[in-house]
Amino acid sequence: MSGIIGGLGSKSGVIGSGVTFPAGHILQVVGTNFTTIGNTTITTSPTVSSPNITYPITPLRNGSWFRISVRWVGEQANSFNIMALMYRDSASINSAAAGTSSGINVKGLSMATHTFNSAVNDATTPELMHLDTLDKTGSTAGTEIDYTLKWIAQGSYTQHTNITFTQSGGDTSWEEGVSEIIIMEIAQ
Repeated sequence: MSGIIGGLGSKSGVIGSGVTFPAGHILQVVGTNFTTIGNTTITTSPTVSSPNITYPITPLRNGSWFRISVRWVGEQANSFNIMALMYRDSASINSAAAGTSSGINVKGLSMATHTFNSAVNDATTPELMHLDTLDKTGSTAGTEIDYTLKWIAQGSYTQHTNITFTQSGGDTSWEEGVSEIIIMEIAQ
């Protein structure tokens, strides 16, 4: 055998319209990497990063659920005051009162993790954020959905995506990252 399961080789084709997939069956997986570098000012209102980490999916079936996975790499000023949100088109999903900031607390789904042992290092050490969430709001087959990563903060803070603060100033000797979004459609 050549390492292909059961020696069957690869198969392709179109599944007939009369096929019914059981709940939990993965219908499709889409996604992309973001290698462009950019910076954004995150504020007390939901803010899209630069580059905009968003991706569309066109559902294959009505009523599907969607698992959205995002990896963000970069550096934030005061990352402990910034939360990540996931938007389905124009609506925040899976976070009670997500996208609200009272100046004291910010609500969201995830936040960037410090990778340096100092309380603040707005210079050369990137932060990482992983977010996984399940959108159960259903779908209409053939109607595109856009999933977008947004951020909200207790104040106004600078965020650099795929680079560090120092590198954004022209010093190219520090870490660069690649951010990513993956969307999985799951039959229900």
